[in-house]
This record gives sequence, C-alpha cells and structure tokens, in this order.
Amino acid sequence: MNQEIGPRDSPWDVQSRGWAPAPPGLGKYNDRNDAIEQLERDRRLRDAGFQVVHFTWKEPFGTPELVLSRIRKAIATTTPY
Repeated sequence: MNQEIGPRDSPWDVQSRGWAPAPPGLGKYNDRNDAIEQLERDRRLRDAGFQVVHFTWKEPFGTPELVLSRIRKAIATTTPY
C-alpha cells in the first residue's frame, strides 16, 4: 500500500506497531473541513487495520497512566473499530 494513511507529523513508526497515537494539533483545525479530514484519516487507519489512540497534549504529562491504559487497550484489541 503506497497511500499515506496517517499524519505526516507523527514521530511514531505506525507501520511496525499496528496502532497510531493521535495527539491533537489544535492549530490544524481551522474549520470543519479540517475536522472532517481528521475523521477520514482515522477511518483510513482503521480500515488498514490500525488502532487509533487519541489523547490531548496535557494527558501524557498530567495523567500518563490514562494514556498508557488507552494504548494498552488498543494493542490488546483484535478489531480496529
């Protein structure tokens, strides 16, 4: 598959992990079309079999256990939806 399905700014190696962390980039949401693009990107990742894990920028610093819990659940889940 040559189509890009995930965010370009993600520092994680999504292909080898099977899950895609999705920290917010509030600056990228200028209008509702930007939000729709994010939903479509999530759908493409899930359709390709990846889990998508959303979290805010504050959560890894304020509640890292919550972020880790979401990631662990995503890894343990057998379906991307």
